[in-house]
Amino acid sequence: MGNEEMYCLSVIIQMLNPNNTLSFNRLMAHGIGLVESIVYAILIAKQSYYNANGMLHEGGWFYSTIMDLQESTTLGEKAQHTAISHLVGHGLIECERKGMPAKRYFRIVNNPARINEILENGQRICDSFKNKGSGAMPQTAEKRIPACHIPNATVPSEGYVENTSLKEQEMPTNGVDYSFRPSAVTSSSLAQDKTKDNKNQRKFYDDRSINQSAREKNFETENAAPTVENAPKTNSFAEVLQEIGIDWYDITPIEPENEEFFEEYSERERHTRQCALPYAMMQNRQAVIGALKYVSAFSYNCGCGESENKDESAYYNTIIKRLADLMTHEKTVLPSLSVTYANVFDAVNYVISRYTLSEFIYDFWEHWENVKKKRDITHMSAYMMTCLWNFLINYDLEHAKAEERREREIWNSG
Repeated sequence: MGNEEMYCLSVIIQMLNPNNTLSFNRLMAHGIGLVESIVYAILIAKQSYYNANGMLHEGGWFYSTIMDLQESTTLGEKAQHTAISHLVGHGLIECERKGMPAKRYFRIVNNPARINEILENGQRICDSFKNKGSGAMPQTAEKRIPACHIPNATVPSEGYVENTSLKEQEMPTNGVDYSFRPSAVTSSSLAQDKTKDNKNQRKFYDDRSINQSAREKNFETENAAPTVENAPKTNSFAEVLQEIGIDWYDITPIEPENEEFFEEYSERERHTRQCALPYAMMQNRQAVIGALKYVSAFSYNCGCGESENKDESAYYNTIIKRLADLMTHEKTVLPSLSVTYANVFDAVNYVISRYTLSEFIYDFWEHWENVKKKRDITHMSAYMMTCLWNFLINYDLEHAKAEERREREIWNSG
């Protein structure tokens, strides 16, 4: 058998015929995510088929059931709901339930300008993979859309925010112990060393970091702690922005003095997708809080000055400060496990790159309200810290559950 015959793949190519092959746009997959791109391509194919056969409903609508779309994409119900929600959020499709019995109808939004934006973003991400030696990790796909405010969530009283056991002046500089009675642990709390998927957990902590450039720059070994010498010298808010990868002069010609300067800027307009908080920032708690407020669009979501929603602002502030507590101590002792600042930085940066931080805050807000309704909590601050960490490392699952719950509420109300 000659080399030419040996390397001929015609049989395999024939077996993988186009009739059983999924096609999607590579740049779009980089821009909004692989699953979303596959679902979008399949929906376009279905729309084209129905249109060619005169089967489109008035207005360009067509239906595709869960089983039909699963047969076309292999995706289950939850994955479909998530991808469809993102496609709707990106303005690429519309989705409604119509008829008796109700069926899931779709309409492709004819918006070439929006497609071009997504493809250009995907091209930028592709190009970033080619920039060898830059030390910067490429942005991940712009999969998620900002979560809406939670309409029925209550907020803690002013006393709750002030009367926590985590007062800043009482915190030790080299670690803080939040351990308490085992009975106070939520049922979903799993120790890192006791999970069924221990190998994957360990891989998350060791390999999933999008902060590799910061690690290479500031540490001689993986577990080395930052020192005062390699801590960022952040003397102004503008310097904080530069530390997290934001060139503020590309957004505004005026140097910003604080986060409130960006009150009218959404997360997209703040370019938060490109942000990554460096490990060395753990030496400066105020810098961490400022960075978290910027990345989560604090003043945009909560207002400031006379327009400030004080209840929402108080809750938002509490969650940001608890994150800062975890990020500015070398080790935080929680029930059955210890969390290092590097673990928290990696998890927060992962959320920033894949979702939005405001999305995470609102989802945790809703989760925390449900926890408080179901349990009589004695150690409020410690319990919240444990819930926050568990919610953070399991956010892929928690976000999918939150989206499914909100979508179900919308359908039920309709």
